[in-house]
Amino acid sequence: MRANKFLSIFLIEIVTVINVTKSLNDCYFEKTKKSILCNDLNFNLNSLSFKNDPNDLKLINKINFSPLFKNQILNKINILRTLEYYKAINSSFLFQITYSHLKGIDIDIFQNLINTNTNVYLMFYDSIIDIYSNNSLLTSCNLSMKSSTEVVTGEIYFLVRNTYKRKVCPLIFHNLNPVSLIFFFLIDTIYKKNVVNFENSDELKSNIKVFGLQNCENVIIDSKILNKKLLEYTNEIGIGGKIKEIRTESFTNLPNLRFILLDIYFIRNLLHKTFDWINAINSDLNVNVFNSKEVLSYINRVVYLNIFHSENPKVDFGLTANDIFPDFDFCLYTKFPFKQLILLTITDGIPRKTYNFTCTFHYIRKMNSYLVNSFYVYFPESFLYNFENISHCDFNKMYSNCKIKTKFDNDFDFQYFREIIIIIDFLVFIILNPIFCLFGLMINLKTVSNFRNEILKTGHYIFIRAYSSICSIYFILTLLNLMNECSFLNSIFCSRIRTLIPVQYFQIVFIVFFRNVLYFVLNTIIIAYTYTRLEKCENSMVLKKSKQINLLTFLMISFVLGSLLNCMNFYFTQVNYSEPLRNYPLMLLEEEIEMSIKNSIIYKSFYAINEFVNNFVFLIIILGIDIKLVIKLRQILRAKNGLCVNINMNSGAKKRQNIELRNFKTTLINSFSYRYYSSREIETQIVR
Repeated sequence: MRANKFLSIFLIEIVTVINVTKSLNDCYFEKTKKSILCNDLNFNLNSLSFKNDPNDLKLINKINFSPLFKNQILNKINILRTLEYYKAINSSFLFQITYSHLKGIDIDIFQNLINTNTNVYLMFYDSIIDIYSNNSLLTSCNLSMKSSTEVVTGEIYFLVRNTYKRKVCPLIFHNLNPVSLIFFFLIDTIYKKNVVNFENSDELKSNIKVFGLQNCENVIIDSKILNKKLLEYTNEIGIGGKIKEIRTESFTNLPNLRFILLDIYFIRNLLHKTFDWINAINSDLNVNVFNSKEVLSYINRVVYLNIFHSENPKVDFGLTANDIFPDFDFCLYTKFPFKQLILLTITDGIPRKTYNFTCTFHYIRKMNSYLVNSFYVYFPESFLYNFENISHCDFNKMYSNCKIKTKFDNDFDFQYFREIIIIIDFLVFIILNPIFCLFGLMINLKTVSNFRNEILKTGHYIFIRAYSSICSIYFILTLLNLMNECSFLNSIFCSRIRTLIPVQYFQIVFIVFFRNVLYFVLNTIIIAYTYTRLEKCENSMVLKKSKQINLLTFLMISFVLGSLLNCMNFYFTQVNYSEPLRNYPLMLLEEEIEMSIKNSIIYKSFYAINEFVNNFVFLIIILGIDIKLVIKLRQILRAKNGLCVNINMNSGAKKRQNIELRNFKTTLINSFSYRYYSSREIETQIVR
């Protein structure tokens, strides 16, 4: 009965959190984050000015629209209203407008916009990138665009978990002049494919200076991604992440392209495959790089192929130019098309003496340096100013070995390892974990039902029933934790509702705090159960009646102690309002919460103490009680066997040995089985 009341209180709390969703306004001001949060694209932002201090409004630097389950299409009117509001509040900050959970985007979204500004950044995530026209899905890109003025804006980011179901009509960027246009987390693996491909359109006119593809996974680069009309005036293309292949036509017919940036982590294997896509750039040139006048006449055709760390600040600076250009790759780069005015450079971020490079990279630097006096150098370490510093490199001898050297070894491709990890994660935590939770829930509910007999409501049996009742709640919470599940930014499964504020509060209150309290209570129940068995054994030797423990009082004390020990968990997490590349909610252990070093150390110390108590101290206590219980059981058996001296000694000795062994095994199995089921889920979460 008490367990049912406890379960009822728990369910009432869940309903209370869910009702918070209905009570939220369509738009509200989050002062701590200097942000406006809206769940309706059509909300009138001007109405907020009457609800907040005008001085607070001037601090706003971000507006987040998240119309989840509303199937709203972003159109020109929505953006125009937001830009007008930004101008009205007179904010002096870089202004971010983020959109998530969109059904699609209208093709006229950027046409003839006024009040645009390079300080305005647009970000899209968790949305379906389908193009609409007059609320109808666009099926063809063969449109005649009306005459319009060029729109200048800041950076446009298509961030994480956007879905590209169809080819994107590039006319959405018609007459657009952004600082940069960057797409993140494109993927083409055995478990998921989500790549942006653009249709062709002769009507398109755009002025995108910088185009980027970041955090790619196994993507093939071709003219469908690098649309020629879209990137006609593009000066720089940056690609970060794992590229499976670059097709030959990818960088051709881009007359203003001067910089191609590629990820240092995957470039070596990519260059080993083929130079065809590089040879296709400036293929009409055959310049004598030793003739400065000839070079100068084609100076406006120079293209930098630069290798860089794309995952900054989480970069491995241990990977340097020497790793990318080892000496046994020398023969490969003798075929590099320097004569087409393509310079191979690298920015690995490592300060060093310039002569501490491999001879292969010295050769590349030497070839680059024949152009050094002809124009401004962007990546100085990739050029050689003093040939005497490379006198130890015998290029003639290295050339002679190229007749033999025809194959080049690749580095280990971690992409396959990553894909296996993500698939295993999905199978274990999305498929198997819920199945085992449901199985455990049914077993524990059955146990609670079986222990209704009055005979089983005394002694150590009350702890078995209490343990099963709390385990049932624990398993329910674990199942509900799927609302917040998204192990990787490009996971097979990511919960759509995990970004909702009420869901994040549910995660903080019930998963981070309450579930850990239940974990503490379960550990105390195991101790009480094993201690009760020990006391019963001790009292049985003197025919003394064991004391009955008040279960409700015991559970209340355990719950209070567990709450005190876990109360700091509220500081380990914070609601994530508008940072899509981070966890929902933000985690202190992931260094996502901004706080002083002193407070961070304090909170992490509490976390360490909590984990130490739950996962080590309780284990030692239980083992100690179990060892003492085994000793008592052996004493009881010996005492009883002393009364059986008239029984066959050989048979009796064998039976006594078997009884002792069975009791010993039963004791250990019982204790460790309870310990296993109570700790397995928490240990799994820690490993993840």
